Amino acid sequence: MNRSGRLDSAQKENAVKEEKFHQFILFRVGEEEYATDILKVYEITSYKKLTKIPAMPPFVKGVLNLKGIVVPVIDLREKFDVPDKDITKFTVIMIVDVSGRVMGVVVDKVNDIIKVRSSEIQPPPRFSSGLKANFIRGMIKKEKDLFTIVLDMAKILSDTELNIMDTL
Repeated sequence: MNRSGRLDSAQKENAVKEEKFHQFILFRVGEEEYATDILKVYEITSYKKLTKIPAMPPFVKGVLNLKGIVVPVIDLREKFDVPDKDITKFTVIMIVDVSGRVMGVVVDKVNDIIKVRSSEIQPPPRFSSGLKANFIRGMIKKEKDLFTIVLDMAKILSDTELNIMDTL
């Protein structure tokens, strides 16, 4: 640091080098682009026929057999109240870690993997207490005035919803 308390160019360069990067997988749900930490995604598989479980919330599409493990599958389109869309050749199931549980998440399309500096992730917007948006980890600025919403998969389901999933 120089006498004025500012970082000199070498210190700024070192600070940039030391800044932490995060890798995210980008995917679409309806018309919106989302991201989640790539370390929370175990694999991506094509959409498969699921075994339906009676008396489940509408966003729970059923279960699939993944290498001998029963994996519950939720549809983010229904969870986020996105108008129903047909299953296409791009529709996939991302196998993710949701609060220590292996779950499948139906998304319309996986787009890309990106690397982002911590400083480029903006905090999530604040909503009134009536809205539940604690599953939004942050926002990544895209072109113009648009953002990619970073989802926290550990918080994508409420405690009550997680308890329902534990019964599967």
